[in-house]
Amino acid sequence: MTTLEPAGPLAKLTLPIQGTPTTFLIDTGAARSVIRTQDLPKQVTLSNTTVSCVGVDGRPRDNPVTCPLQVGPYSGLLARFVVSSTCPLNLLGTDLLYRLQAKLAFLPDGSITVSTPLDQAEATSLCSVPLLLSTELTELSDSSIPAHVLSRIPLTLWSQGPDDIGRLRVPPVTVRLKEGAVLPRKPQYPLKPAQSDSINKQLQTLLENGAIKKQSSPCNTPLFPVKKKGKVGEPDKYRLVQDLRAVNEATVMETPLVSNPHTILSGIPPSATHFTAIDLANAFYSIALQEDCQYLFAFTHERQQYVWTVLPQGAQNSPTHFSLALTSILDSWISSHPDITLLQYVDDLLLCAPDLPTCEESSADLLCFLADQGCKASKEILQWCKTTVIFLGQCISQGKRHITDGRIQTLRDIPLPRGHKPLHAFLGLISYCRSWIPEASLLMQPLYDVLKSDPFTMTSAAEDSFHRLKSILSTAPALGLPDYSKPFKLFVSERQGHALGVLAQSYGQRIRPIGYFSGQLDNVAKGSPSCMRAVYAAQLLLDKTADLILGHECTLLAPHDIAAILNQTQPKHMSAARHLRLQCAVLLPDNVTLQRCTILNPSTLLPIPEQGGVEELTVSSHDCFELMQQETAHLPTVSDTALDNPDLTLFVDGSRFSDDSGKFHTGYAVTTTDSVLEAQPLPALCSAQEAELKALTAACKLAAGKRANIFSDSRYAQGVALDFGTIWKTRGYLTATGSPIKNGRSVADLMEALTLPTQVAVLKVKAHGRLTSPEAVGNHLADTTAKEIAIAPLPDVPPLPTSIPLLQVTFLDSIDKLQACQASASTEEINGWLSKGATCKDGLYSCNKKPCIPRSLYPSLVQWAHGPTHVSKNLMNNLISKLYFAPGITTLTRNYTAACTICAQCNPGRMVKPPALHLAKPLYPFQRIQIDHIQMPKCGMFEYVLVVVDMFSGWPEAFPVANMTAKTTAKKLLSEIVCRYGVPEVIESDQGPAFTASVTKDIWTALGVTLHFHTPYHPQSSGKVERMNGTLKTKMLKMSQDSGMLWPDSLPIALFSVRYTPRGVNNLSPFEILFGCAPRLGCYFPQTLQLQFDVLNDYVCQLSNELSKVHGQVFSSIPDPASVEGSHSLVPGDWVLVKKFIRKSPLDPRFDGPFQVLLTTATSVKLDGKNTWIHASHCKKSAPPATPDSDSDSAPDSISPASS
Repeated sequence: MTTLEPAGPLAKLTLPIQGTPTTFLIDTGAARSVIRTQDLPKQVTLSNTTVSCVGVDGRPRDNPVTCPLQVGPYSGLLARFVVSSTCPLNLLGTDLLYRLQAKLAFLPDGSITVSTPLDQAEATSLCSVPLLLSTELTELSDSSIPAHVLSRIPLTLWSQGPDDIGRLRVPPVTVRLKEGAVLPRKPQYPLKPAQSDSINKQLQTLLENGAIKKQSSPCNTPLFPVKKKGKVGEPDKYRLVQDLRAVNEATVMETPLVSNPHTILSGIPPSATHFTAIDLANAFYSIALQEDCQYLFAFTHERQQYVWTVLPQGAQNSPTHFSLALTSILDSWISSHPDITLLQYVDDLLLCAPDLPTCEESSADLLCFLADQGCKASKEILQWCKTTVIFLGQCISQGKRHITDGRIQTLRDIPLPRGHKPLHAFLGLISYCRSWIPEASLLMQPLYDVLKSDPFTMTSAAEDSFHRLKSILSTAPALGLPDYSKPFKLFVSERQGHALGVLAQSYGQRIRPIGYFSGQLDNVAKGSPSCMRAVYAAQLLLDKTADLILGHECTLLAPHDIAAILNQTQPKHMSAARHLRLQCAVLLPDNVTLQRCTILNPSTLLPIPEQGGVEELTVSSHDCFELMQQETAHLPTVSDTALDNPDLTLFVDGSRFSDDSGKFHTGYAVTTTDSVLEAQPLPALCSAQEAELKALTAACKLAAGKRANIFSDSRYAQGVALDFGTIWKTRGYLTATGSPIKNGRSVADLMEALTLPTQVAVLKVKAHGRLTSPEAVGNHLADTTAKEIAIAPLPDVPPLPTSIPLLQVTFLDSIDKLQACQASASTEEINGWLSKGATCKDGLYSCNKKPCIPRSLYPSLVQWAHGPTHVSKNLMNNLISKLYFAPGITTLTRNYTAACTICAQCNPGRMVKPPALHLAKPLYPFQRIQIDHIQMPKCGMFEYVLVVVDMFSGWPEAFPVANMTAKTTAKKLLSEIVCRYGVPEVIESDQGPAFTASVTKDIWTALGVTLHFHTPYHPQSSGKVERMNGTLKTKMLKMSQDSGMLWPDSLPIALFSVRYTPRGVNNLSPFEILFGCAPRLGCYFPQTLQLQFDVLNDYVCQLSNELSKVHGQVFSSIPDPASVEGSHSLVPGDWVLVKKFIRKSPLDPRFDGPFQVLLTTATSVKLDGKNTWIHASHCKKSAPPATPDSDSDSAPDSISPASS
């Protein structure tokens, strides 16, 4: 192409842009090509990117950038132009000149020749210079790809921005609907104008790219625009996000085949020295969606419905579908490059090569292959043949990985969480980095405990864990990548119920960790002996590291003899199923070798070499079997061997059976060989096992302080006493799931009763044997007695005591303290006691057998009587007078309850009652109007009714609307009210968002209208319109029941009825008040005006007289608010509590506050800390809030709890 331009001040060139010839000024000093707004070709959309440009005036401006446009006749040459409204000419900058390989020649005749050697065949090798997105990216734009390599890569590979999508050469995917599932139908809620504007541009681009299409669908899910981070002063931008949760619930979940991000890096070979990381752009959009399932992903915007033709983001199966599609494509490339390792995680690719030349050659081949398959890659994010790359948030280099500096800095900047949500976010960041944290689960447990607290309470242990976790990650070392040519070493330890370990491999003369692993043991494992807990820890960590070890040789090292513990015969410390499961997990794998090592270093979880060598590990000295025997042995005073010469020989038995009527009976007995010592019936719900436990417990209590042999025919009871009871006690009587064990209370009572005898033997005797031995005779007697007593009636429940012992409920520690306080009382106080009949006995004053309380103890006594349940003053007085003699304490109880903030917030209480004032008095029709919304059942596009009432005449207007937005409300009022009746002086309404929005205020302020907002939660302030709401709804309800009319159709009839029906003191209809005559209803002629109106002047005069007469009657009948005298009792400076009309739960207080009154009107108050006026009827008076130095008698919150 060659263009000649005569010599002159300007050198111009004409190029087709999107097929439209456009003239440019050649400017070799311009970094970017610029096109004027008026020269933009039609159907060109702008991207969301802006560029800061400095023109000849020196002032910087932010200008938008176009989407990629075709330049010249070359279909492969795409470029972005900066759009300017101030630039006088279109500029052809160096970015496009370099792409065109343009040559400028200055001829002797003064002309300038601009030529390019490219033709259509060479168009695919254009674009050796990246297209900048902003001037700040100039230095970063170079992806370090050599020029000779870059020329091999097709231009179609590089993504031109977030709107550029590819098309993978794979069949369309299908999404299946669950059988019997309901189609997802979720309406689109209103969006802000800024959100709609931002989404419109994205939808237009997606339409042009074919990612979406206009189509009606029976399904719909809402759009949820997410705000992007932008520069200060720039307009808000939003990302298009669709809420597909309803679709995910209705569709079949495919088996997830996405790689595990924590184990995928194990595929990096240790010989890899150079890496290339590729990020595929707009990956999901490159997979087509089968046409018969596109309707499921429909959404609506500005009354137009769209469906996706590609995989949408947010669908539960999109990652799986894309991973499978890309894997099927890459399989052929991987098979042709056996020496290269290629890892894939969804749309992120990592190429690993043993040297730089191989990496460059393979990376170029891969990029060309991806371009041929229709992929799009981000050139700006591409990491080309580097020794260290960032992949999946980790820095990868030869044989190791470490945390990125950005993630470390982010963790350092996190402040101490002050709520559940920030703590969840912090734990999420920490969980991704667990591999670098020794003892991670142990350190994170206090933080997880805080998540269970409500309200949120950060404990000191949690704060210490928070700071320790940040410190550990700030100094975390690099971890090694697995080398499967070397054996693994798994060091295991257990502490405080947590399995702690590190997976490592030999690296030179030392051991290098590959990752730290930890986890919490279950309740059964936590309650096991220490050596057995190590076995559970080994099983847990072997399971956690299985994805990394992958069946290779592994040596498990622990400071316990794990193999010997598991090889023993069925132990009593666990069930057979657990024993078998542990053996299969730890002993059976051929690749696992068990060894014993020294105690592990708590900072590294690696063994401490005793003589400097890693292999010189000595075996710790303790014997695991002996230690477990010591930890799980029963009490030394309890044995399973009969005692010689015992003080007592007892026989116990429990029985449970049903009679002929099917009723169950339970009882137990404790006997000797010839006498019954104790027998009791039990409730029918007690099991036979529980009865045996109660019998054995009773026998131990009878043998307190003695040596006894106790015989029982229950193996369960004997096992609890000798074997399982100690283990269950260690576990806190909980099962593996954390629930209480069966008969837990009875087991605990038995374990406590076994400590009473000096020595006891619990022996098993055969049940129902021949009576040939003393043991058989005693057991028979116990069995017979238990069955006999089981059918006896249960003993009556003992009655409640009529008086409460003093020291069980008192606020004092002892009688001595009370005597000391009485001794320090004044003489006048003591004489007052004596004058009322008090006596002194053993140094203690009492009146009517009730201790006399000195006034110095009144504050503590009142606080104790108020108690944690905050009882009322009357109940406090009753309680105190029943137990103590405290004259004059009623005044203190009254003051105490009045000053209690919690009582004031939670008790219903008495509200302030202001006088009922009349509404403001209008002077003429439509001077003041009231407006409100009614929510109705959705009918077509309508769901609400906007109601307007004239406060003078009562004339109603009502309009069905689709929503309650400020835009819709203002439009209706302007078009229907202002255009018909003029601009009102005052508009009254509640404080709904449709009436208080800034756009509403701006419109009415510009028209000179005063807005009056009523007090929240006080519908009486909007009495006119609220009564009209009820009237219209009642009339529409009756018409719906009578004729089945839809409410939008019956609304005009209801309005007709209200407008033309006489009412009020003057018996006038709103029509008569407005128009001065009776309405013509089709059955008679109006007779209000006596003249025949043949002459216009007569009509006008008579109409004026009639309106004056009618308006005078109406005005005089409207009550004047000034006629009501009086106000509420609140004055500035008072403290009040405000009623809460919305409570999240029944346990929330009824009132909020206290707040101080700043201003008052006849009906409302302005409070400190509240933005709006509060109606006085929503307030109740309260005591001032307590201050740190306030007296304890008047501030209950400052009194510490009683010590009793």
